[in-house]
Amino acid sequence: MFYKQFLNIANELNPEFVEKFDYWIATLPVHNQQNIMASVVSGRLEVTYSQAETILDFAEKQDILEKYYLVKCPDCNCNLATISKDDFADVLLNPQYCDDCEEDKKIGIDDIYTAYRVIKKPDVTESDIAKEIKKRLGHKYTSVNFNQADSLADKMEVLYEAFYNPDESAYQKLLKTRENFAKY
Repeated sequence: MFYKQFLNIANELNPEFVEKFDYWIATLPVHNQQNIMASVVSGRLEVTYSQAETILDFAEKQDILEKYYLVKCPDCNCNLATISKDDFADVLLNPQYCDDCEEDKKIGIDDIYTAYRVIKKPDVTESDIAKEIKKRLGHKYTSVNFNQADSLADKMEVLYEAFYNPDESAYQKLLKTRENFAKY
């Protein structure tokens, strides 16, 4: 486990699910460590919505995640605000301005969504995470960042262009030379 706190809940929930969630949270890119929602966890890890909510709530109580709320425009679904629970009354009682629609919008409870962001780094080192990633990818990969499919071995046209890619004047010169050889 990358987060030791998940050891406490592994026996109460499906241990395989807890391990997958632990790995997923620990390996999320920085730009994806916010706006984590139960529906995303449910779909990504193929578990029920209630299981996703349970593990997210547990992670919040363990200070791995922080809960907040997103206010969406009821018409265009644009994010209007990021709020805390203390802001519910103000948002529900006062219209909120939508920049995309260019008008004030009446917000209902259907327009406020629960989200989480990662606030705690894993309890293991980056090299431990890299080892686990390599292990999960399998032994055929020597590096996480490089894959045979990305090599130039299957893209010979790129190499041909690099070694021989004449411009229009070189092509015209070739045609002229060919015509001169044809005369002899």
